[in-house]
Amino acid sequence: MLSRCFAALAVLLVVAAPLAAQQSPPPQPLDSKTIGSWESVTWAAARVVQMCTLVRVNVPAGEPSYGLLVDRRGVLFSVETAAWALPNRPTDAGIAAVTGSARVLSAVPVSPRRANIDITRYPDLLGEFQRTERVEVNILGVTVQLAFDGFGAARAALGTCVQQLGKEPAPAR
Repeated sequence: MLSRCFAALAVLLVVAAPLAAQQSPPPQPLDSKTIGSWESVTWAAARVVQMCTLVRVNVPAGEPSYGLLVDRRGVLFSVETAAWALPNRPTDAGIAAVTGSARVLSAVPVSPRRANIDITRYPDLLGEFQRTERVEVNILGVTVQLAFDGFGAARAALGTCVQQLGKEPAPAR
């Protein structure tokens, strides 16, 4: 299952390249933490933190995979599911936390099954994710439900990483 998690992280990095700060050498995992059903990874190049990812792990086979990528340019919410047959062009995505209001954002398909949704302009959406057990994403009339239990604790780890963006982390004590 761990290899599936790292495969999901690798896909997230590859498809999010336009938002990720691109430098040589490419970012490598510097630190990772598993918090419940979430994995937080700090990515660095030349020991300088370039991006942070938070991915849902231990997702049952056949269920959607999803996660967040944060870098100095923004926040991407990436979702992959076999339920979608996405076009090769941006399309609308409805996102609704069960405890919040629905929003329509632009989804950029990176494959027929995976879409990246830039949520940078909606910082309150992460707060809604934190207060809910489930998030629904609808693209082209197909809705997938994503478990978000435990996101609050995982978001704290993501926040710690985000504070290090562009910096060389202090050595662990």
